Amino acid sequence: MWQQREITTTFRVSTVALSMAIAFAAPMAIDGSGRHAHAEVSVGARLGGYGFRDAASARDGQTQWRACRMNGIGVFGEYAFSDTLYAEVGLDAYFVDSWLATDDADANEWAIDRTSMLISGAVGARAWSGKRISPNVHVGLGGEFTKVTLGDIVTSSERYTKPVAFIGFGGDLNLGKVLLGMSLRIHSMTLFAPDRRNGGVSDEADFAAQMQFWAKYRL
Repeated sequence: MWQQREITTTFRVSTVALSMAIAFAAPMAIDGSGRHAHAEVSVGARLGGYGFRDAASARDGQTQWRACRMNGIGVFGEYAFSDTLYAEVGLDAYFVDSWLATDDADANEWAIDRTSMLISGAVGARAWSGKRISPNVHVGLGGEFTKVTLGDIVTSSERYTKPVAFIGFGGDLNLGKVLLGMSLRIHSMTLFAPDRRNGGVSDEADFAAQMQFWAKYRL
């Protein structure tokens, strides 16, 4: 029952936040005559990977984003209010890159099996729309529905529902109806790790760096 309530809460927060962002952005999407600019809809697919900040490397002054490295694919839709402002909704599936095991308790690498479904919404601003290359910045939030198993630590898989927030920048390569692009994002999401004190699983908010590549089509 508690999982159902958590899923419902995460979905409501994501929906309300994205709706508010659209409500604030829509009145600004007007052309020079004061009329609303023509909206544009795009759909696309993307792939990418992310890794959490490795606390051990950060202490050495050489921060690496290698803890719980995951790869995945997703689909998304984009609604451009104007040449500048746009909103995006996405559905992505991510999985752990590999099984990692180490004797170093501080290395932030351990045997883990993790599969995640992410639902997200974002709003952003784009520069030089219509040019061959168009950069953008964006912020978003959503929910992660994940199944986690830590090898030799817990004997059964655990399911979780966790919030996700991110900020990023990227760019489009304009090829007409088709656009190619990439983005770099910093996420605030949950890192699952061995709880060495209690012999279970700890779930704490941490930062993860992500790189994505995509292709989208203007409808």
